[in-house]
Amino acid sequence: MLGFFKSKSKSITIPDRPCPPTFEQIKEDVEVTDENDIIFRTRSRSDSDSSGEYFDALSELDTSEDEDMEAEQDHVYDQAVELLQMHHRLVSAPHTLETELERLKTVGQEVSEAVDDLRQISRHVSHHSESKEKSPPTTGTSQQKRTKVKH
Repeated sequence: MLGFFKSKSKSITIPDRPCPPTFEQIKEDVEVTDENDIIFRTRSRSDSDSSGEYFDALSELDTSEDEDMEAEQDHVYDQAVELLQMHHRLVSAPHTLETELERLKTVGQEVSEAVDDLRQISRHVSHHSESKEKSPPTTGTSQQKRTKVKH
């Protein structure tokens, strides 16, 4: 079933992993980010190297003055949690779907067998009712004779 999505070519080359950025590249990226970027937001930005720290853990996200920022952080956090849950469901989906497919195949087989059994029973009942209609009615005396023989 999953073979449909497989590549026809067996040789797949994966490119080499890129080198991590240097400190200078990271510093340049931080300096050119927008002031509203929540990831790189600091209390104060300075173009001089005397500040030393671009990421001061205590002042990076000062939410005491801005309650909207805290609400936005909670919203972003909730979205991240939801995204991780969806990712987990997607990762486990093939196994879950294959298990459900097997269960449905079993149920389908049981339903087919039940339908076949009902068809056989209906044929037997219809054959039995047809044979009763074709047989001559019994008289009271022959019925009494059968009863006497059985006792």
